[in-house]
Amino acid sequence: MYTELFSFIAVAVAEDEASLQVAGLVASGRFRDAVAIAEEMLDDRIRVITGPDAQAGLLARLAGDLMLALGRLEDAEETYRIAVKHAGERRGAVRIASCRSSGFLNLYQQRFSNAMACFERIEADDAATVHDRVEAICALSMIWLSLGDSSAAQVMLRRAEAQVENVQDATLRGLVALMHIERQVRSEVRSHELLDDHILWHDESREISETPPTPLKMCPGHPWLALRCTYLMNLRAYIRGDVSVQDNLSAYLSDLDKSGCHTLESQSRLDCALAGLAQRQVPFVRQVLEPLSRNRERRRLRGWNLELLYCRAKMEILSGRYDAAIVHYQKYARASMEISRHISRSDHRNDSAMDPATDDVLVRLPAKYRRAYRYMCDNLDSAGLSVREIAEQIGVTERALQSAFKTYLGMTPGEVLQRCRMERIRADLLRDDATGTSVLATAARWGIRNRSTLMTSYRKFFQETPTQTIARKESAVEKTSVA
Repeated sequence: MYTELFSFIAVAVAEDEASLQVAGLVASGRFRDAVAIAEEMLDDRIRVITGPDAQAGLLARLAGDLMLALGRLEDAEETYRIAVKHAGERRGAVRIASCRSSGFLNLYQQRFSNAMACFERIEADDAATVHDRVEAICALSMIWLSLGDSSAAQVMLRRAEAQVENVQDATLRGLVALMHIERQVRSEVRSHELLDDHILWHDESREISETPPTPLKMCPGHPWLALRCTYLMNLRAYIRGDVSVQDNLSAYLSDLDKSGCHTLESQSRLDCALAGLAQRQVPFVRQVLEPLSRNRERRRLRGWNLELLYCRAKMEILSGRYDAAIVHYQKYARASMEISRHISRSDHRNDSAMDPATDDVLVRLPAKYRRAYRYMCDNLDSAGLSVREIAEQIGVTERALQSAFKTYLGMTPGEVLQRCRMERIRADLLRDDATGTSVLATAARWGIRNRSTLMTSYRKFFQETPTQTIARKESAVEKTSVA
């Protein structure tokens, strides 16, 4: 949703002079200046390099994040392509950069299933660095929070904490701490008793920490991070009844508007509006929501439009206009039920590639090569399926197919084929009716007839054996039965 938070990952890994200069502007909250300088430096660097260049890749990644933060979707798409092209020669770098770019583009557009699939790929990738993995887990946390599931978001953040436990990186630890505060405060706002008809929101944990972790001490060199933390503490005080901080909240929203960070500003305005409704401060709520109501681009995004409808309904109720409230609330309820169905389908998902609508590979490939991928998926059960056969089906050379997959996915067609087969095998092993079927028989259904190939590839993609997968499933079933 708002990549300003995640731009601090790029700050953390910045090493060359150019990236450090941009990182300094990001830390100060000067996002427009940062992206302008990043674009200029990136253009200069691309003119003189002839192959993959990690420094250019980092600059492009940071510039793409900031472009999304400023609402420049098309520019971000193009810049992320540069980030993938120049991801560097580190093992798996292109693959991870491709997933990351696609993940954030889909997250910005609130295509949550596609975004989730991309970030899950990164978390499970054995070539991912701690920075890559923590960022992906934090993004997954934000997706669940955007879907109204604070408990699932909390689970993600605990996984992120485990990743940074032994890492001496203040910025990385600060990001996780900030995400904790974001989750806690947004959860407390939406869990207020006067907002209990918020259909989408649910938080089984009901955990409200009196002393949330603070990144302020971890990252003293990041004024913008400190400003965000101060805002969240003010919002927390407001939802608890301290209306004296109302002017501070308005000032922060005004600063975000001036910075051009419309994605973060929109979410913050909704958070403030919900808190204002809980305090019955209708004039404040109207003032906070007015920019969202007149900005068509912001209304286009489903999640923001959803809570905007809810806020309008509550305002009408507090103003005694019940007929108007019903109209807004009915629209809100219908949209909420649609997203709630999405949550139930996405929960505990482990086979994203099984569903074309949520297949991250499809969204990362150009249209022409999507046909090759679809043909591959349709013929996974054929043990003799070859890269040459796939290339012939779309009228390109085997070399062209290899080049396209490496460029856009960071994987060869053969690697993608193997991964797809392993995912189908895993999905079958996890099915409720899979009891009694042997692992080798399951693998044979998907074109894998060699035990050694099965074990090696399965462990590579899932960091466990098929037997361990089955054991985990059976253990989960036993716990559910006991409960």
